[in-house]
Amino acid sequence: MTRPESESTLEDYLSRLQVQTWPRPIEPDATDLLDELRDHLLCDIEQQVTDGAQPRSAEARALAGFGPADRVAGALRVELVRPHLHRLSLALLLLGLAGGATWVGVLLAGPAEPWTDRTEPRTILFFDRVGEFAGTATLLVAALAALLIGCTGRIWRYPRMRAGAQRWSLRACWVSLTLGLLTTAQLGGYLLVRGVIAPTSLAWPAVLATVALTVAGAPLLFGPLRTVAELQTGRRLLGPPRRR
Repeated sequence: MTRPESESTLEDYLSRLQVQTWPRPIEPDATDLLDELRDHLLCDIEQQVTDGAQPRSAEARALAGFGPADRVAGALRVELVRPHLHRLSLALLLLGLAGGATWVGVLLAGPAEPWTDRTEPRTILFFDRVGEFAGTATLLVAALAALLIGCTGRIWRYPRMRAGAQRWSLRACWVSLTLGLLTTAQLGGYLLVRGVIAPTSLAWPAVLATVALTVAGAPLLFGPLRTVAELQTGRRLLGPPRRR
């Protein structure tokens, strides 16, 4: 077990795993997983040596039984991305709920719109319709993403179902994020048009304060979003490992 050749082979395997698993050099979650794998491999090798195998032969069998580094790295990325994907879906849902409720409250508490349903400008009507659809869809899709990633722990015995749920949760997160950006653009367009047509119909101090809060809440998405993007979680990665 102390032979340099044996140690070098094991460490080379683990080094390839680290490079292929996580793009950043230091990540606590990835380091913990790799440490667990090292312990598992060392225990396997020790047991084989105790049973009479040569250290190099035991190590070769242990690594061969564990699988190629690229396939193992894919499985590790799936495990690593799950909590970040869960946080991303929850952040999208909670920010959508908080932002939507805050803006509705600000607009309802401010001055009333200076037009009726019949006299409402078409531009304002357009932004209203787009906002209702995009805002509602953003919340529904974010809730679906959180539900899908939250249920993967209950179906962990079924790898294909778990991989499928995680893959669809990822897609729902991207759709929700896109719809959230559309909602934000709609809101900006609505405020701009209404501010030009009837500037006194908006409670500007409250509007500006809410804009600041909205911008301040956006960074809550950056952490999990960056991590999920770095792990390149696509169909190939989140699918069940192929048998060889």
